[in-house]
Amino acid sequence: MSLGLRDGTVPGQCVGVGVGEELTAGVSVSDGRLLWAARVQVPYYFPLVSEGRIPVVSLGDRFCVIDERTGKLLVDRMQHTGMFHQKTGSMWGGDIVAFPAESGHIAVFRVSTGELLALEQTDRPLWSSVVVDGRLVVASSTGEVLAYSLEDAPAAVQ
Repeated sequence: MSLGLRDGTVPGQCVGVGVGEELTAGVSVSDGRLLWAARVQVPYYFPLVSEGRIPVVSLGDRFCVIDERTGKLLVDRMQHTGMFHQKTGSMWGGDIVAFPAESGHIAVFRVSTGELLALEQTDRPLWSSVVVDGRLVVASSTGEVLAYSLEDAPAAVQ
């Protein structure tokens, strides 16, 4: 099995995802052994890790939040988004995460509950996102850059 690795916030470990597998794991940096494993497929290989949590939009419209230290699922909810080819998300404030997708979707979730706060579909594939100065900035395959502010977001996001 091939692992995609991502640095994390827990000393002595990183996060690994099984490429094409339903596996997300904590990996010891001293000896490479798996410290914990969660049955969550990360379709974009390099998960977002923030404040000890790993929020994931998985295949089949599943939104999960994994505890980085233990691998315990803190949130595991089915949310119909219609997204496909999801990309690594961006934390947008302390408890909000946004995920772009090649399907043109942007999905915004509350990390603590898994609640789907907003879902928008554009007419272009979306590739990546960052948060700069409180604004969610999303790059598309057409070279366009979309920017959203929390003030412009639906009330549920604020």
